Amino acid sequence: MFYDLVWCAHRPSMDLFIDPAKRDENNALVQLLWEKGTAYEHQVIDSLATPILELSRYAGDKREL
Repeated sequence: MFYDLVWCAHRPSMDLFIDPAKRDENNALVQLLWEKGTAYEHQVIDSLATPILELSRYAGDKREL
């Protein structure tokens, strides 16, 4: 959310309080960027010597420790 706030002061409140059905659908470029970004993040995490707690398979409140 902080990253979104830096780019647009309205984005965090819109993400929290506006009906998600009113959002534009993601286009193919956005989807590709997300996929490539996620793959890169996994590559970086896999290269770390420090153990990482994997929470990506959980959603919402289940990610809280």
